[in-house]
This record gives sequence, C-alpha cells and structure tokens, in this order.
Amino acid sequence: MATYWLRRHSRSGQTLRYSPSTSTFTQHDVSELAEEDQPPRPGTWTEADGRIYGLSPSPNGPVFFCEGDAYLLEPGGFDAKCTRTEDGRIHFVLNVGGETVIEVLYTPEQDMFFDFYHGENESFFEWFGGLISNPTFFKFNTRD
Repeated sequence: MATYWLRRHSRSGQTLRYSPSTSTFTQHDVSELAEEDQPPRPGTWTEADGRIYGLSPSPNGPVFFCEGDAYLLEPGGFDAKCTRTEDGRIHFVLNVGGETVIEVLYTPEQDMFFDFYHGENESFFEWFGGLISNPTFFKFNTRD
C-alpha cells in the first residue's frame, strides 16, 4: 500500500508522511522533503489535545486516523458530529459501525483554523464534518 504525504490542515508548510497499511506517521517541514514528495496529495491532518488526527486516501476508501488507530470509512458505515460549545471548545465524535471510536473535546489554538474551503474559519473537525456530505468524498479518497 502507498505512503502519502499529507498537508497539515492549517499550516501548509508542515506535512505528515502517513502509511495507511501500518497507521504509522512522521512529521516533516516541507523544506526537508525531496521535490517528488512535495506535490499536493489528497488528505490532511491536525493536532488536537496532544494527538495527531487525519484523513488519508487508500485503495479501499477514506481512512480516518488518530495516532496508531485507523478507521476505514465506508458509505453508510459511519457518522461524525462536530459542534462548538458555548465556551469556544470543539467537540468531535466519530462513530464507525455504530460504535464511538473517537471523541475529542478541546480548546483550539487560533492557528488551527483554515479558511481555504469555505472562506470562514473552520477547524479540521468542522471541515471533515462538512466534507462527508459531499458526493465526491468517497471517490476522491479512494486511490493508490
């Protein structure tokens, strides 16, 4: 299975080398990479509450990962909910096969937000929650 270079959701100069088959990763600054590893790839990642979370393509479909845990997202087999609390924290829950596999509640740092997609500040988790309703989500994230 392929290894992907994923861009950081809010900082384009940072990348993550991610292998979906082993759910292993290493962080890199773009300036450290060979030119062939620098082209944009589908997938992205972030840090929240001291852990790495991300979305990566795979030959079997999109993979949502958190540190060493990885979850293949199949149509109709998962749901995600992301809300902001009154005190500004973000609460994200990912259910796969009817079971909660990831739940995170954290106070985001200002530089965690990214406004490329919708022209408004959204965290990785808010972006992901909106992305999964896109009809091309599975097609775009299913690749070698």
